Amino acid sequence: MGRMFEKDFGIPEVMNLLNATEHYKQIYTCYFGDWRRDHPVLEEFLKEKIFPENRKYIDASFYNYSWMDFEIHILNQSWGSTAGGWPGMGGASISSYQTIVIENTLLKFACIYWSGKFAYMVKIDDMYKEYFLRRKYELPGLSHKGKANGLTVLYANLKQR
Repeated sequence: MGRMFEKDFGIPEVMNLLNATEHYKQIYTCYFGDWRRDHPVLEEFLKEKIFPENRKYIDASFYNYSWMDFEIHILNQSWGSTAGGWPGMGGASISSYQTIVIENTLLKFACIYWSGKFAYMVKIDDMYKEYFLRRKYELPGLSHKGKANGLTVLYANLKQR
């Protein structure tokens, strides 16, 4: 579970975790249709991993045995401004936010949440593993264009903050 026990884990942190996991569970039914538009990297990933052979829907066995097989890592991450990992300017203050990473190692993607809010979805590849394992569980913030410093971003949530 990452660095979960290095800090007090109170009600706000539990609520962030519940929000993140509830969002993750709903991604494939509620969001993929909207997200696919104008996101060729995500479209390619979905064709390869989620909807092979032009399948239009996901059956219950896929959902229960592939989608719901995930690991959760919880850590506190420090940022150089109050904007945290979100693009844009924040106040000039070092801020710490709870980062929740939901990894689906079977389908090879991870969803990143800051304080319970969905930030981005990345492909689990060598660069991701390096960030996550060798850099002591630190993941990069988002740029204005939805990039995350070398990670293969499948979808970036630039609207919510």
